[in-house]
Amino acid sequence: MTAMMEMVFEKMRSPEEKELVEFARPYGGIEEMLKSPELKKKLFEKKKMFEKQKSKAKDEKELPTTYAEFEQELTKDVKTVLEENRRAFDKRFKEVELWLQETKVTIQREGDRVIKELSIGMHAGAHEQIIDPVLRIAYS
Repeated sequence: MTAMMEMVFEKMRSPEEKELVEFARPYGGIEEMLKSPELKKKLFEKKKMFEKQKSKAKDEKELPTTYAEFEQELTKDVKTVLEENRRAFDKRFKEVELWLQETKVTIQREGDRVIKELSIGMHAGAHEQIIDPVLRIAYS
């Protein structure tokens, strides 16, 4: 089961993660690099190089920019990282939900307006088909 999980996670790795693993392999792997301050600095520099290469969206969470922030990020436990990610996801989800609600209201209003116009034209005489009372223009 463990071997299968490792295989699945290996397939899910991003190209940057794969390259970092290859970068760390001659030094004994990521675990060994994180034990040595000198190797950790090399890893940080390599990671910064990736960040410069890829373009980031404005709303994307800022990645560590200094070595101290990088070390602090490494000391966080999984539960803390997941909680931070959950909060960011909830915030974005609520924004999308609000936008969808506003869109729904707009669509409903437009639909009601069209139905009203159609019902006026179908069940009324010419005098009730006047849409613009100022210009006295009938659209029929």
